[in-house]
Amino acid sequence: MSNLSELVCGNVKGSGNLARSLRHFAQTLTLLERHLRRGVPKRRPLERLVCPFLVRGIIEVACTSLIGRRDPFRILTLAEIQSQGHDLSSGRVAAAIQWTGDVLAGARVRNLWDSTKNAGDMTRALLGDYQDHIFWQPAFLRLSDHLASSGGTLTYGDWTRRLLNTDPQGLVPQLRGIASETYSAASKGVHHEFVLSMAAYYDDATLEKLTEDALWLVATMAVVANFDESIAFALTPSRSMKCYEELQR
Repeated sequence: MSNLSELVCGNVKGSGNLARSLRHFAQTLTLLERHLRRGVPKRRPLERLVCPFLVRGIIEVACTSLIGRRDPFRILTLAEIQSQGHDLSSGRVAAAIQWTGDVLAGARVRNLWDSTKNAGDMTRALLGDYQDHIFWQPAFLRLSDHLASSGGTLTYGDWTRRLLNTDPQGLVPQLRGIASETYSAASKGVHHEFVLSMAAYYDDATLEKLTEDALWLVATMAVVANFDESIAFALTPSRSMKCYEELQR
């Protein structure tokens, strides 16, 4: 297991479907990350072609893992559907994780705590407004307190310093922006939208930024998530920060 997969999937224990799914996600993340080369001065044509697939794959697997740790019902019901023995290769599974709806909410919510709202009207998207208020901001405050308790005796990496300069209410909007931009940019290569050479769009500098943005995004979501008191298989604060710091080297 890599630092990234441990940070994203947590300290997985047990043999139930959630644990099995998270172990599968951890193995997948480790494999994808191994082939996503960072700091490459010049990429070969095949690497330029494959990089968008790896970036999008890492984002999707990481988000699905965090959804599972935050909202096990979502993953466990999908696991049951997939375990029924039906041929799932020829058609779309209606309950599958969707980028819009499960990761990003379709629209912003004007009045979160309107007493006339039904539970079904409250989006449970990973980066939606409800999770922002209920999970992300409290977890981020606990992370900030943990860093403050170190008394400034540690030398932090660039990502950690960036977190320290982030306002709690600005964290999720920042994550949403990077998630939307990076996922969209990677998807253009996944779907082969270009009718001319990809080199004009995916030059080495662009691919390097795409790679770094994707890794920053999933690692930052994961390190904050591990400070959420209700998340499954949470790492200890010290272990979370160790994994996060190692990824910045």
